Amino acid sequence: MMEQLKFFLPLGATQAMIALTHSLFNAALARFPNPEVMISAFAVTKSILQMIQNPVSMIKHTVTSLTTDAKSYYKVRRFVALMGFIIVGMFFLFAFTGLSRWIMNTLIGVEGQVLDEAETMLKILVLFPLFVSVRDFHQGVAIKLRMTPIVTIGTFMRVIFVGIMVLVADYFTFLPGSLYAPGIFAIALLIEASTVTIIMRRSQRDIPAAIERQSIKNGDLEEGRTEMNNRLIMMFFLPLLLTAALRTAARPIINAGLARTVAPEIAISAFAVGWSVGVLALAPLMMFHQVPINFLKEKDHPERYQSVKRFAALIGGSLSLIIGILGFTPLGHFVLSNIIGTSEVVSIMAADVLKIMAALPIFFVIRQYLWGIFMKRQNTKYVSVGKMVNLATLVVTVLIGTFIGPQNPALIGASAMVIAEMVECSFLFIAKRKSLGMSGIA
Repeated sequence: MMEQLKFFLPLGATQAMIALTHSLFNAALARFPNPEVMISAFAVTKSILQMIQNPVSMIKHTVTSLTTDAKSYYKVRRFVALMGFIIVGMFFLFAFTGLSRWIMNTLIGVEGQVLDEAETMLKILVLFPLFVSVRDFHQGVAIKLRMTPIVTIGTFMRVIFVGIMVLVADYFTFLPGSLYAPGIFAIALLIEASTVTIIMRRSQRDIPAAIERQSIKNGDLEEGRTEMNNRLIMMFFLPLLLTAALRTAARPIINAGLARTVAPEIAISAFAVGWSVGVLALAPLMMFHQVPINFLKEKDHPERYQSVKRFAALIGGSLSLIIGILGFTPLGHFVLSNIIGTSEVVSIMAADVLKIMAALPIFFVIRQYLWGIFMKRQNTKYVSVGKMVNLATLVVTVLIGTFIGPQNPALIGASAMVIAEMVECSFLFIAKRKSLGMSGIA
């Protein structure tokens, strides 16, 4: 348990700090004129941005799962570089040809000033996927070598920068919020990517040799894996690419549903704020799949699998309790009203979102554990199919929610996320039983 905690804690802290920066962006925009409009526009922008660039966020999974020696390291690195430049080129065409405006207006239903501000924000963030590619590749190397504190250090530098820019935001209100928020977002990621890259390369002068030594220690080279080639990388990566695309479609779908409710700016803003606060506790689980990838082998003793499961239950239950405290006690309203600075109406609605989100960590940690099992066996097709099931459930739930029209429309998004995660977990559990059997990986 302590070995897992030592490995996972820096990764979990990293994801929490990343989520914190998103809350800080909302805190900064709350100080600009028309804060509800700016927060809504930034929420829409981030949902579109993630849909475009999140495929490269699967780089960490690819590095940790497929690199075992110098040959595989260099092949994965070339693949990552090519993928990064392709995504940036696609994003440039999307942002500067008017396609982004059409999609946000026609498909998501955003209009007026929110649409104008979101279009500007997307243009500023056009190089964002390139920074993500560099950062995630070196983060994947650090995770593979179990040097996870390096990942945390890079993110800590990002948080420091964003925190400073939020504190001085009052002095920059003469600038449009549509320039300020995405500007510091892009610079913060550049700082994080540079920090991780520099520390990683200075701490390990021969990274391929270090990866091979770690693979021998982990027993990865003893499991009879086929020789690494471009076809194998593509077969592993494509389902993850589809998974990332489907995963990032969730927020635009929710925003599209909320945009069709009464007072859509308030609904989108309340969900965005509540979600950004809840994700502070939820985010650490985004990297939990690395625990089974790095600590489990197919022929391990069942007790080792039970240890990972107990660790998952401990982490998931603790984080669920944290979100529950924020949602069901005055602490959450205090954080929303006094720290983030949202209006009374938005704070009340966002607190209700946190109440629903309290169930998410349980399903998140189960899904991440199952993801890790499938990635360890390089069987990622079930990961992508599971996300298809998740997205289909999300669409149906959002449609039902908009038809019912609850008094707090922000609850539509939170409820849809919980139900979709629950259904995906059920699918993955059944798929694991069928594909792996009762023997082998437990």
